[in-house]
Amino acid sequence: MEKQILSLIEEKKFTKLRSLLIDMNPADIAVILEEAEEKDLPVVFRILPKELAAELFSYLESDMQQFLIEKLSDTELKQVFRGFDPGAWAVPELSEFQRIGERACRILE
Repeated sequence: MEKQILSLIEEKKFTKLRSLLIDMNPADIAVILEEAEEKDLPVVFRILPKELAAELFSYLESDMQQFLIEKLSDTELKQVFRGFDPGAWAVPELSEFQRIGERACRILE
């Protein structure tokens, strides 16, 4: 299934991709996304239902979390962070964590 999902991402077949991903475990999606090109992560993240996207976020490696935080709009981040447990984040270097946390707090105000 991993090859199929990566192929759908590459071919930009997002409707089919979404239908496959919504039935998957977020931890499994995170493992597959580690093989995807970084530039495709925001698009994949945006096509998912918000609850699934939030849960998926908690399974991503810290560099992927940071990349998404930088690429998603404040509105998109607000939707993801509502109901999200920050304790589930992969913890990056302290300075990066502080920067990410400051942006997250700013958009949730």
